[in-house]
Amino acid sequence: FEADMCEHLRPDVNKRSLSLTEDFGDPRNVEFKAHHEIRLPKEKGLHLLMMGDSITRYMYLSLTYYLSHGMWYSEIYSRGGDCYLVSSATFADFPHFLRFGNSVVGPYAHENCDCRREGPTADDNYENRFFYDERNGNSLSYFQSFPFTHVHSRLNAADAFLQHIPLEHMLNELPSTFEGDWPTFISDYASKLNPRPTHVMLNAGLHPMADWANHTNLDNIVSALKAANMIGIYMTTSDEKWRGAEYEKYMCSKLLCLDMSFAYNHPRWDTLHFYDETYVAANEVLLQMIEGNINNKH
Repeated sequence: FEADMCEHLRPDVNKRSLSLTEDFGDPRNVEFKAHHEIRLPKEKGLHLLMMGDSITRYMYLSLTYYLSHGMWYSEIYSRGGDCYLVSSATFADFPHFLRFGNSVVGPYAHENCDCRREGPTADDNYENRFFYDERNGNSLSYFQSFPFTHVHSRLNAADAFLQHIPLEHMLNELPSTFEGDWPTFISDYASKLNPRPTHVMLNAGLHPMADWANHTNLDNIVSALKAANMIGIYMTTSDEKWRGAEYEKYMCSKLLCLDMSFAYNHPRWDTLHFYDETYVAANEVLLQMIEGNINNKH
């Protein structure tokens, strides 16, 4: 990994990170702690699919690091020089960013990244990540997808986790094996993954389309999740502009709801994206929801 190609993100070296208090039901209760020296117990038997925007991607990367190392990621304590796992802007280019993500998931896990950047539209860009840790029985996937755009994949669902495919091979131009909208993706691809997800977290982010005003379209997503026997979790936007949007209220009435409004005033490395501590806080709540300790959070 080319650490000398990284760009420093922020000059301060304060050992600062958010950690939830014992009240996991309210993520607004946060404390600043230098807690990354403490090795946390790793999850076992987690099977989660995440789909959405770049906030969802950084939650995925933060969570894969935790599952790999038993501690939450922090730029203060983690290797990579000035490269920052939850900020693609600190890397020389997109392949450089992907290589770093691949390099930190060991030693017992691997990540397949069905990823490319080829054009200006969502349909020209793939970022499908498959993290698998056979030793602890954990599988975690991320699909970059915006509402009612098509999801593409160049990997067969049955092999996406189990077959270890070199990143350099996936950066090449390869034919798609799947293309479909969100409900079709859930029913015809996600449900056929091996291991199969028990939970699917999705969000619209800053990219709600006009179709989200149509409840029938939203109901099709909910129905696909129920038919596939997967528990749906809707993550609200972290941008105050869309706070209280009708489509978010509707999705939160149909699925479990991870409310990101606690993060509105958290520090960010640009206008949209947070530092590592916010993704830690969100993931801790998410894990509590999956474990059944929180029935809903909205």
